[in-house]
Amino acid sequence: MRDETGITGRLPGYRVVIITLDSHAAGPAMRAMEHLTSDYPGLDLQVHAAAEWGESAEAFEAAEEAVRHGDIIIANLLFLEEHVARILPALQARRDHCDAMIGVIADAEVVRLTRMGTLDMTAPPSTMGKLMKRLRGSSKPS
Repeated sequence: MRDETGITGRLPGYRVVIITLDSHAAGPAMRAMEHLTSDYPGLDLQVHAAAEWGESAEAFEAAEEAVRHGDIIIANLLFLEEHVARILPALQARRDHCDAMIGVIADAEVVRLTRMGTLDMTAPPSTMGKLMKRLRGSSKPS
């Protein structure tokens, strides 16, 4: 996290964890990491693929451990019931103790865990949110 002078006291050792269906995100994430390390020394980026959990108990344990200590956790493409059921308890336990948790293109239970700044997907809809929903209209023909 940055402040006006650059980097806050959370770094070094700031952990970003990506939990995703397969390792497709690993290459681009590591390339981005190469560019970010000069601005954020101590940044640690980990990508864990749910597709590997069935083949390796160690892979799941590593993902679970990363979630337990992650500062920003991104859960992406988690929609298979077996993957969601395994990692959901760790995500739920960490949600209120990390800086941000983001569920993207995932099971509804994972998306509801999203929390970034004032955005909290478990919070009741705000007045503005309700108004926007009404303005959107109905999908049913009238």
